[in-house]
Amino acid sequence: MRTAKIREWPYGFLDDFWNYSYSFNIAPDSLEYPTVQDIAGLARTIEYVLTNAPISDRERTILYLRYRDKKTYNTIGEQYNITGQRIRQICHNGMRKIRQSKQLKTMLLESAPEYKELDKVHRKKPDPMILLEKILQGDILLDELDLDSRTLFALYRSGHRTVGDVLAHKEKSELMEIYNFGEKSYEAVIKALEEKGYDVGHLK
Repeated sequence: MRTAKIREWPYGFLDDFWNYSYSFNIAPDSLEYPTVQDIAGLARTIEYVLTNAPISDRERTILYLRYRDKKTYNTIGEQYNITGQRIRQICHNGMRKIRQSKQLKTMLLESAPEYKELDKVHRKKPDPMILLEKILQGDILLDELDLDSRTLFALYRSGHRTVGDVLAHKEKSELMEIYNFGEKSYEAVIKALEEKGYDVGHLK
C-alpha cells in the first residue's frame, strides 16, 4: 500500500484535518495551503485538541504517531499487529470525531487564521439545480466510474462532479493542472471513460 507523505508537525495534522473535512467541497485549482507563522502556538493548540477530543487513548496515540512522529500507516500497524489500512481507518475516524466537535474545530481554525479564511472558501457547494440539470441531460456522476478515492477526491475538490465536467477540458494539460491529480490519476480517468464508451481523443 502506498503511503502519502505528510508535512512536518504540526502542519501535517492540519492538512489532513482539512482534507478529511472537505474532501467533497469545491476548491480553486490553484489553492495552496498557507504557512502558519506561529508554529509553536499551533502545535500547543493541536496537542490541547488531541488531549480533550472525544477519542479513545488508542486513537490519540495513533494520531500522535502518525503526525507528530511521522510514522507510516504500515509501521504503526506493525506496532499494533494490525494492517496499515486499519491504521488509516483509525486516523480517519479520529479526525471525524474531532471535526464533529464544534468547539475543537473552531479552536483549530482560530489558531490558524489563514486556514480559517480557506474554510470560508470550502463551504461553497455546487448548485444542486445545475447538477440535476446536467443529469437530466444525460450526464453521469463521477461516482459511477470505477475510480480510486484519491483520484475522485482530487476531481471533486476542483469542482468536477460529472463526466461532462471532465470532458469539457480541451486537452490533457488542463486536466494535469488539477491539484493532487497526477499521471496515474489521469490514466485511471481516461481508462474509466473509455470503458464507458466516451470519446477522449482530445484529452490524449
